[in-house]
Amino acid sequence: MNTKIFLVTGPSGAGKDTLIKLAKEYLKDNKEIIFLKRYITRKPDKNEENYYLSREAFFILEKSGFFFTTWKAYNNLYGISFNEICLKNKKVIISISRKKVSCFERKFNYVHTLYITESVEKIEERLNMRKREPDDMIKKRLSRYNIMPDTNNITFIYNTNLDKSLKKFLDILKR
Repeated sequence: MNTKIFLVTGPSGAGKDTLIKLAKEYLKDNKEIIFLKRYITRKPDKNEENYYLSREAFFILEKSGFFFTTWKAYNNLYGISFNEICLKNKKVIISISRKKVSCFERKFNYVHTLYITESVEKIEERLNMRKREPDDMIKKRLSRYNIMPDTNNITFIYNTNLDKSLKKFLDILKR
């Protein structure tokens, strides 16, 4: 399969969805690049574009074999459908759990992981600004800060300067 998969991963609050949103706007006329939407059981925030599902609908789709992969994070369910990732001769950008990288590497010939990160202090600040969850959940997210995906094909983007981070992100996608 000629699909090129770009997995965007990293700790919560690192700026993955912000970079994806900006890149999508910048590359809106590029027909080679697809920004895949995830299926999730929580409402997306202003920086995300996902398909929102109830837990019941998610379980029905999962049971029917609709998803390529699923995962649970912080009491929410996430899924990536088969239909959207199997696009020939396309570059598919997917925001994904760090634990799911190997799932894609087993199936596709070309998988590149973009690991978005930031200082733990800045991430904590961003998570608090979201006002999406209580302090104990933020602490739980921060405790996972150093978990790395199991892959050798990885590029680190330190999201301390949004313009520089976006430029690096776009350069990788355009190659």
